[in-house]
Order: sequence, then structure tokens, then C-alpha cells
Amino acid sequence: MFNVRMVNKNDLPALQELYLNLHDKEIIPITSEALHTWDEILKTNGYYILIGEDRGTIVSSVTLIIIKNITLKMRPYALVENIVTDPGHRNKGYAGCLLQKAVEIAKENNCYKIMLMSGSTSESTINFYIKAGFSDTEKTGYVMRL
Repeated sequence: MFNVRMVNKNDLPALQELYLNLHDKEIIPITSEALHTWDEILKTNGYYILIGEDRGTIVSSVTLIIIKNITLKMRPYALVENIVTDPGHRNKGYAGCLLQKAVEIAKENNCYKIMLMSGSTSESTINFYIKAGFSDTEKTGYVMRL
């Protein structure tokens, strides 16, 4: 049984484990500094970490951030990041379900657009985003690593 919910304070270790399938190479120790950052994320208005559970195990996640804006009648926009599903649970619609929930939250917050960037060149990943309603022709993304 698949369940979608917002992340809670106790989910940090499982989320870190899931992120090893994204880009993290190791789990950061849960120090007081890490817990402070985690608490700040959980308290930040407009910062959503959605998780998908299969039989109580976190298997997928999407982060959505609502960003205030002073253009376009001061309507906010949204950014999606950290889209990941455990390899053993892929191709079951879990990430699509989480993305759909992120879009719903963005609409509820009157966002005029929702954006995501992907470093993947995999045809299946590109098709997944397009099928979810995202366009790869409307804008060009740029990144500066710091």
C-alpha cells in the first residue's frame, strides 16, 4: 500500500538513506548542527518534503519550495528538487504521485509556475517529466556550482 505524506522530524535517517540513490555518497552524521538544519527546514513556511511510503518504508521523495515573488501580480512560483525513488520501487508511479501532489500544493499557494531542473539525460527520465506536464523547451536552465 502506497501512502503520500509530509515528512516529519523522525524521518531524517530514512530520508538520508533514500538520498544515497540521488546524489549523496554517504550519510551525514546526525549531529546537533544537522538536527538544527533539519528543524529549520521543517519550520520553514513554503518548504515541503513529500515522501511516499510502501508498507511503512520511505521509498520516494520530492521537495517543493514556494518562493515569494514581486512580479506577475506578486504571485509566487515553485521549485521542485530532489526527486528520487528507491531503485527497487521504480516504475510503479510513486514519483509521479508525489509530483502530482507537489503541483497541487503549488496551485493551492497560487503559484504561477513550477520549475524543476534535472541533470539526467536518460530518455526515460525526460519522458517522465514531460508526461508529468513539464516542458523542456520553454526555458533554459543554468547552474553555477559554489
